[in-house]
Amino acid sequence: MAQLIRDTAMQVDEIQQQLLARAETALRSLERITTGRDTVRHTATDGVLQYVGVEIDMLVARRGDGIRLLKLLTNSYADLHTAAQQRTPQATPSHAPAPPPARRRP
Repeated sequence: MAQLIRDTAMQVDEIQQQLLARAETALRSLERITTGRDTVRHTATDGVLQYVGVEIDMLVARRGDGIRLLKLLTNSYADLHTAAQQRTPQATPSHAPAPPPARRRP
């Protein structure tokens, strides 16, 4: 279970890194427009962001799915851990502890 949690967390982190990279790309494209440095593309009809916006939407959805799965896995692990502790009998001493040894006076 721990390996599955680790693998899922690593996948969510990888998706997050991809999302940040695509968002940076979109940000650079939009900054060119806001600063007036964009070029007019008379022949292009695919928009300013092209497919980056769709990629960002897909990555956000994948990240959300991964986070939900990670929460489900960690909650399941906690439930299993709690159930295992409840099944394990607690050790109880069979007798009272021995008193500490008496001090000797010199």
